[in-house]
Amino acid sequence: MVIAVDFDGTLVCDEFPSIGEKREETFLAVTKAVLLGHKIILWTCRTGELLDEAVAYCAENGLVFDAINDNLPEHKEEWGNNCRKVYADVYLDDKAAHESVFPQFLWETMLSEHDNVKEVLEKLAPDSGC
Repeated sequence: MVIAVDFDGTLVCDEFPSIGEKREETFLAVTKAVLLGHKIILWTCRTGELLDEAVAYCAENGLVFDAINDNLPEHKEEWGNNCRKVYADVYLDDKAAHESVFPQFLWETMLSEHDNVKEVLEKLAPDSGC
C-alpha cells in the first residue's frame, strides 16, 4: 500500500512555518506502516529550507520517506512519466479529515491487507516475555 501523508496538521500540530508538536498516535501509525512494508510519501506544501527541516525532523524521529512530494520511482518507471498528482492508496491530510481519525483508520486499513493479523501484531509489538 502507498500512503501519502501531510506534515503540518497531520504528523505534527499546525504551527507553520515552525514545526509543531508531534502527533504521537499518527506518527506511530505511519512509522509502523513502514515496518509492515508499506511505502510512505511525504505530501506537503513545504518547500526549500522548510521542507528540509520537516524531512530532518521526521528522520530524527524514526520516519524516513520513500518519496517526498513526488511519485514513487517504481511508479514513474511503470507509467513512463511523472504526473503532477502524487499517486497513493491512502491520503492522510488534516484538511480532509480530523487528525484524530488517522491512527485508527490506518491501523484498520493496514491490518485488513494481512491474512495473519496475529503475526502482524507480534511484528509491531513483540511479546515482552512478561
